[in-house]
Amino acid sequence: MIGFKGGSPSRRGARTGLGKDFAGLVAYLTRGSKIDPDPHRVAWISYRNLDGVAEPEPAAQIMRACAGEQPRAAKPVYHFGLSLPTSDHLDPEQWNQAIDQVLVRLGLGGHQALVVAHGDTDHEHVHVVVNRVGEDGRPWYPDYDNLKVLAAIRDIEIEFGLTRDIARAAPVPELTASAYRQAPAAGHPPLADRVRDQAAADFAEATDWSDLEARLAARGFGLRAATRHAGLLITDGSRLAALSRVDPAISGPRLARRFGETFDDYRRAHPEPPAVQEPERATMLEPGASLEDRAAELLDRLTRTCATFTEADLHRAAFYQADSLDLVRTALRSDRVLDLGAGAG
Repeated sequence: MIGFKGGSPSRRGARTGLGKDFAGLVAYLTRGSKIDPDPHRVAWISYRNLDGVAEPEPAAQIMRACAGEQPRAAKPVYHFGLSLPTSDHLDPEQWNQAIDQVLVRLGLGGHQALVVAHGDTDHEHVHVVVNRVGEDGRPWYPDYDNLKVLAAIRDIEIEFGLTRDIARAAPVPELTASAYRQAPAAGHPPLADRVRDQAAADFAEATDWSDLEARLAARGFGLRAATRHAGLLITDGSRLAALSRVDPAISGPRLARRFGETFDDYRRAHPEPPAVQEPERATMLEPGASLEDRAAELLDRLTRTCATFTEADLHRAAFYQADSLDLVRTALRSDRVLDLGAGAG
């Protein structure tokens, strides 16, 4: 399953999911473009927290009216979607259960929402239009929404036996020169890559600094305040990495806004951090394992965070191993790898 977003683009060109026009979006999702409407594109529609509503147009009007009571929400629409590969199928009841899981994980379980399932492609997919303004009149903000959707998708795929096919939440930051030097010497992935692989859901789901520290400590990681800037560092006891190297959406100031206090203020009130457990190593196969087994493990790690990947991504994920070239060649020969071509999107 893959998650995607609509809405206006960010300064970097990525879709934010945010928009202004409920009616225009719902009309497009249900009928297509005005120039070339498609009366057969909708497979089914469902509603959330819109009691008595049975048609999409009134739903859009009600959501607009409710959002209009909150002037701070200049873009009250949140538009995201879920898509399956052609090999997978969910019936409408299962789809709605999956959508509810994502909405709850995002913190939107009590918000008004309209679900439009399309039947105009060979792969099943749904669009979800959510009112960012809740019943209490407060707007919801899409902080860490990509990570939260990814965490929900992992659970959905397991629950319904779907093909694991998770889209990358954000561009992977470039490795620093020190990371390139340290990783081969240690024989393990760069620290930022390992934190992203093992603890992305923890950053998305933590409710405060104490909760985040406890989650990270259980995985063998600890937080430290940076000495030269306002950011935060993460460590496994021997190496350090800036949180921005884990994910561009994670930083000390952003976490401080989310948790309502800075890490420095939290540390002054709680000077003793939790005991850090032994770092997780179970998912890393030792170099003595067969090349085929290690290539399978490499693909497992990569597909936990991306739906599609390039040969360059494989080299990035394996560079720290002495036989990385052979490892990548073996992975590319796997029957799990499908060549989509140079122009595939």
